[in-house]
Amino acid sequence: MKPIKRLQGAVLLSSICLLSLTTIGSADVAIQSFTGGSVNNISSYVVGYDFTLQERVLIEKLGIIDANKNGVLDESTAPSVGIWNSDGALLGSAQIADDSIVENDTFFQPITPIALEPGSYTIGAVNYQDGERFLFQASSAVDPAVNVVRGRFTAGAQLKYPASVSEQNIYLGPNFEFSYAGVSRSAGGKTNNIDSYMVGYDFTVDTPITVNRLGVFDQNGNGILDESKSPTVGLWNSQDDLLGSIDVPLSASAVDGVFYADIEAIDLAPGVYTIAALNHNGGERFWFDAVIDPHSEIQIGAGRAVKSDVFTYPTGVMSKHVYLGPNFQFTRPGSMSVATPREFDLYQQHNNVASIDVSGTVEGATEVEARLVKREDSQRGYTTPWVQLDSQVADNGEFVGQLSAQAGWYDLEIKGVRDENTVSFATVEKIGIGEIFLMAGQSNSANFGKPAQVPSYDQILALGTDRFWQTAVDPQPNATGTNGSAWPAMGDRLYEKLGIPIGVVATGQGGTRVGQWHSSLYQSRLKPVIEDLGTDGFRAILWHQGESDSIANTSAENYQTLLNQVIAWSREDAGFQVPWGVALASFHPKSTESAEQAVIAGQQAVIDNTPSVFKGAETNDYGERGFLRDGVHFTAAGLQHHGQQWAELLDDQFDFNNISRDRLTKQSTTRNGAYSSRAVDGDQSGHFASKTITHTQFEANPWWQVDLGAANALSSVSIWNRTDCCEDRLKNFYVLVADFDMEGFGLAQLLTNDAVAKYHYPDVLSGTATIELDAYGRYLRIQKADAGYLSLAEVEVTAQ
Repeated sequence: MKPIKRLQGAVLLSSICLLSLTTIGSADVAIQSFTGGSVNNISSYVVGYDFTLQERVLIEKLGIIDANKNGVLDESTAPSVGIWNSDGALLGSAQIADDSIVENDTFFQPITPIALEPGSYTIGAVNYQDGERFLFQASSAVDPAVNVVRGRFTAGAQLKYPASVSEQNIYLGPNFEFSYAGVSRSAGGKTNNIDSYMVGYDFTVDTPITVNRLGVFDQNGNGILDESKSPTVGLWNSQDDLLGSIDVPLSASAVDGVFYADIEAIDLAPGVYTIAALNHNGGERFWFDAVIDPHSEIQIGAGRAVKSDVFTYPTGVMSKHVYLGPNFQFTRPGSMSVATPREFDLYQQHNNVASIDVSGTVEGATEVEARLVKREDSQRGYTTPWVQLDSQVADNGEFVGQLSAQAGWYDLEIKGVRDENTVSFATVEKIGIGEIFLMAGQSNSANFGKPAQVPSYDQILALGTDRFWQTAVDPQPNATGTNGSAWPAMGDRLYEKLGIPIGVVATGQGGTRVGQWHSSLYQSRLKPVIEDLGTDGFRAILWHQGESDSIANTSAENYQTLLNQVIAWSREDAGFQVPWGVALASFHPKSTESAEQAVIAGQQAVIDNTPSVFKGAETNDYGERGFLRDGVHFTAAGLQHHGQQWAELLDDQFDFNNISRDRLTKQSTTRNGAYSSRAVDGDQSGHFASKTITHTQFEANPWWQVDLGAANALSSVSIWNRTDCCEDRLKNFYVLVADFDMEGFGLAQLLTNDAVAKYHYPDVLSGTATIELDAYGRYLRIQKADAGYLSLAEVEVTAQ
């Protein structure tokens, strides 16, 4: 299938923040980051802070935090928030009204977007004495793209540039280097003290990391560890258990401004930890003014300190942080962007398998691996192994590849790899492999029933007018009409039967005749969807139309000719022999019985004489059943019945759960023209005279084999024996499953091959039997354990 293309811009994420940012450009993979906190004052002030940007961003909202979290903006006057450049020029501002958007305890006001280039800026908010007080104790989690420099404030009740500077920051004396996603990064800073102290800070890890070095900051930048004795650095968990420590040698060299010492690797699961160093009086002094540059997977917490001459856990929690009364939020691109597939993309399965095109761009990786993970709400399917998409990523970071999987409901996981280490990771949720159907015709194929219908399952999807998939809630997006259709009900019934995603694409237009589809509507409504889905990108087209032709007295011959031309066009444009289901529908209260019979005759002629056309739903008796709300269009009961009809007809036509139907077969020998293909022709008749039975010659270990077309996880095989005689010819046999063609291998070889799954049936198979399987493979063989004939009526293989 050609994947459906759709565009997705930057996604605005919520957090406790006051300035909303989105990165300019593509942001297909977003990492949530924010700075946060608050400031306390006892009179009216403008409070805020300086920050620098490493990336170009777009500011979309300004706001203030709900300090007491009561959901009410406790201000006598609407407070203002502003943002200035490094020259103190106001770039934009907003008044925070009572009805402002409340997101994560923050009152937001949308503004005309402001684009900020990398550089230095200031944000500040007016805080009134009797209003929403800011707490001086701030909490922060700073993204690598943003560096909080210093707090700012100025007295006054009018929005103006906060000219006064506050230099107070948290303790960040010790430092450490860790490996995350194969890249070494540092989290660090510095503090100042005049005595011997254990100083450090808490931090939170969101993703598992491995700590492999600990160190201390080169405060004066002279490259010399100015200590009288080696400082000790330690790492604790949230229960204050020491996980590891090291004495940093006085001879250590500074790497990126930090003196490091190697330690035995410490694996940290997501959680809260503490790092601290013993700093001796007169040694490498740590500065209270902290510089924060954490990795995106680490959030800096409270500073910690305790006065001590010996190495110990720092029990004192420090509460002083920079001014952070106003706040902001943004999304920024991750190091990987996935172009295809997108969330809710749906692919047509064939033989229970589909291939999915995976593409995008990645930074810093030489290889890209991906897999499909079966979702918890998926009835079928299985998680695929990791597959390398490209042996080498292109110079511009582009990658392409394919994944194959069984029908089911998946999340895509994809990772960039360099030197066997994962350097980037992305997930795309809700990727479907299932059945897709197109619908065309007039009002009863569109949205003219009442009331609108809603599918019972998330895995019933519709292709939107913007060509991306969405839940198939009425009205169906590509069809005319504003009310209900039969397609959610059809999707529900098929899903209950098959357990895989179902896609519906309704293109019908109310009040149309077959001649209108022949003259223009096929080109404008059906053809574009066929071309979007591509060759083998859907299962069938369902045609419900005829009521308007009854009014127009269309002859049977004319109806047959026009519809056959539309069918031929669809197959030419799709690039395969598209099956068509043609409904028998012609009743209209303004037509005559003879006119309706002529239309039915035309529809039946197409069904009887055109290859790969089958009979669809019949609705001419819906009036007698009470299924019509206005003499023409369906009631809720009519929509449900119509959908149920189509689902049953489709299941009968395509035998969805049987993945062996009409597949390639072979057998060890053939007797009396009883070819191997008869066992997958869909006919379970047990009489040899019906010419649906296979038969081999008398020989040692005769066998029959089917090629399923693709490797599948198999759940069962149902076997029908002949019933007119000779049941004992199907006795004492094996069912063998392998991922390789077993022709040329004897039974003894296959029974000793660990790559072959083996199931023994020692008895006579009387009538029919189902053998439960737990096997993975493309080929299934039935082989007798002794000499004789082998004869089969039908074999149906079901995938997991």
